[in-house]
Amino acid sequence: MDVSSEIRRSFDLFAAGQLDEAAELAGAVLAVSPEEPSAHRVLAGVFLRRGQLDQALDSARRAWEIDPSVPEAAANLAAILVEVRQGEAAEQMARRAIEMAPDFVSAWVNLGLAYRCQSRQHDAVDAFRQAVQLQPEHHGALTNLGNVLCEVGEYAEAAECSRRVLQMRPGMAAAENNLGNALLKLGQIDEAILAYRRALAGGPDDSEIEYNLAIALEQAGRLSESEDVQRSVLSRVPDHARATNILGVALKLQ
Repeated sequence: MDVSSEIRRSFDLFAAGQLDEAAELAGAVLAVSPEEPSAHRVLAGVFLRRGQLDQALDSARRAWEIDPSVPEAAANLAAILVEVRQGEAAEQMARRAIEMAPDFVSAWVNLGLAYRCQSRQHDAVDAFRQAVQLQPEHHGALTNLGNVLCEVGEYAEAAECSRRVLQMRPGMAAAENNLGNALLKLGQIDEAILAYRRALAGGPDDSEIEYNLAIALEQAGRLSESEDVQRSVLSRVPDHARATNILGVALKLQ
């Protein structure tokens, strides 16, 4: 087996979304070369995409332990630590990646996510800004920057970030939702409603986007519509406490 060639092929399969094939090939490599860190990184990515976080963490740690000189291994481990809500450990790994590769955009994004995991929103803004400065068209960095800017009250800039993402990824549900959140805070309620409806067109059955839409409708005085949307949320998520509260508000106002 040509290990280098097979590893490249497994990464290509992973990038193409062929997770089963990528995992099978990475496993075949590990059967021949158990200490091949790249194969462990492929498996970490596959497990992460599947939501198998414990296995993803084990594979990412193994890749890092075998060869801690690879910035991608540190950044990948940081990303998975964020997913399992280990914010301080994620921050340490993201910083290690940045120390090795100061221009590594994904490491800066992961550092921002690690800060956000620790409720350090202003630090997260700085990290995401650095990522965007390094790669202005990085839609993930822009999306996260827009999110956290909204959280710290910079609504106009948050809206602009979301609009930039939507220029690159028209109809992206997360970006439309973020835009709606910023517009709602800016008092542009009708525009926010339109953004939420576009988000639902791209991500139907998303209860959080529906919940946001109901809030905007309630603020616009469209109470029966708000009621209908919240009932839709509760039909799928019966214990959604915030939706229950807003439904009560809409009913009371009617």
